[in-house]
Amino acid sequence: MIRDKVLVASVYAGTSARATRYYLSSNKQFDVDWHIGKEEALRWFARARLSDNKVSDLKPCGQPTYETRRKKRISRQEYLAWAYQATHKTETTACYLTPNLFFDWRNTQNIKGLTAHWLEIDTAGHTPLTANQSWEIYQQIADCLGASNLPAPTNWVLTGSGGVHLYWRYDQPELVQNKTHRFTLLKRWKDIAAKLGKKLETWRIKLGYNDWKVDHGASNDPSRLMRMPGSQHNKTAREVLYLTGGPVTSLQMLGKKLGFKVPITTDAATAPASKAMKAHHIRTPKVCTSIARDPAADKLAKLAKDWEVYLHRHGQVVKGKRDLTLFHLYNIYRRIMAPQTAWDKIIQINDKYIGFTGQQLSAYLSSSIKTVYRYTLKRLNDILTDELELPLSVQLKSREKLSPAEQQRRQSISAKKVSKARASTTLNTLVELVLRLCKAGYTLTSLTPNVLLNHCQISRATIYRHWNKVIKTVQQRRPIQLKELLKAQHYSSHSLGFFITPPKSRSGNNVLKEPAEQSSANLLSVHCDIPIPDI
Repeated sequence: MIRDKVLVASVYAGTSARATRYYLSSNKQFDVDWHIGKEEALRWFARARLSDNKVSDLKPCGQPTYETRRKKRISRQEYLAWAYQATHKTETTACYLTPNLFFDWRNTQNIKGLTAHWLEIDTAGHTPLTANQSWEIYQQIADCLGASNLPAPTNWVLTGSGGVHLYWRYDQPELVQNKTHRFTLLKRWKDIAAKLGKKLETWRIKLGYNDWKVDHGASNDPSRLMRMPGSQHNKTAREVLYLTGGPVTSLQMLGKKLGFKVPITTDAATAPASKAMKAHHIRTPKVCTSIARDPAADKLAKLAKDWEVYLHRHGQVVKGKRDLTLFHLYNIYRRIMAPQTAWDKIIQINDKYIGFTGQQLSAYLSSSIKTVYRYTLKRLNDILTDELELPLSVQLKSREKLSPAEQQRRQSISAKKVSKARASTTLNTLVELVLRLCKAGYTLTSLTPNVLLNHCQISRATIYRHWNKVIKTVQQRRPIQLKELLKAQHYSSHSLGFFITPPKSRSGNNVLKEPAEQSSANLLSVHCDIPIPDI
């Protein structure tokens, strides 16, 4: 104990005897230091679920100085209480937050303010360590920070498994002023993050520490979700702790200490040129060329026309709704017109009423370029009313509720249709089976339902029910000699005799001659396309 504070690590820069000491602090102090709930833009909270280990249930906090559709916002304590309450505790494996601030959704192109740099340090193989092993890791990280002569981090966050998050927190957020400024800020931020990670990793290797490493991917992502102090690590059940003791800095100051001498400016003339900033030279993406007719195409075309009229009357789309406007309007275009026409149309809408760059436009529409999202008309109405707050809607077809008697009548008709279709399918199956058996050497007189039962998966009762129709159908498909059929004295239930009408005599009486007097030319023949052996 030092002054009633728990000393966790001391960093000695170079050969200096002066150390930066990091003490265990409270979660309330974390809220004060990071202005949690008082941000000028949105900060996002999230949790990982045990069922699929994916990040979900993202909720915003902050007090934006602009109009946003994110009306329901929550504090860090409220989110932790919700995530670890009885109904969610067994599903929550970790809780996260975004160090940086966003204009709306958590997206790099939506960044509104940069609040810190960080390095994420993981244990080798992401193996959870004991408390004593973790303490050794902390001392090794402090050694590398001192030897590398890097600027002292402002805060440490101990993840609970032996990992550490180092933060160089700014005294004031670096707020984005315009598109050019955002581009310049992000480029400088990523350059600084890469240099911090590379330098610390170099000294880790020099000093021979192999139990941890810098996660460069997480450290170079400005929209990254990081572990939230006050939450628990799912593998060790230890609390995520917050350490204070280092000086605050700024993006300009940190860059200057690391050798970046050119200051960041908001002037578009001095910013580096980029293809991404040229909104009028947008390459047409590769899209699916299939344009199947949409059943609701007429109603969607009317909605698209009404939407365009609304945009023409009201001008620029308000910030916070531009990405959703682009996404849903482009999806409607994709459903009613060719892909190339839809893309040209959305570029015109973007240039007139939204103003995204080419890179932003392609990023926001990356998924809808590859996939056409066919929302139902009811869902589209909900989006227009609740999310976009537009006085637009799609006319839905009104359906009258059927009476019980009418429902029963329609169900009966449908059941009869299904039964008839199944019976027809079964009959065709049995007929084809009989024809195959005849072709294989069987005769019609030797075929019985029991024979078919051994060659198919149809039940005996079903075969008997269709047997007469099967034989009659087969008889119509092959030549039949009446003289041979009449020789049989005892006809079985499946005999062909019942289905053959003897030829009429010249006197008009249906009287057959004796088989002996029957002329060989007086045979009943039916055309047959499939050769089958005679009986």
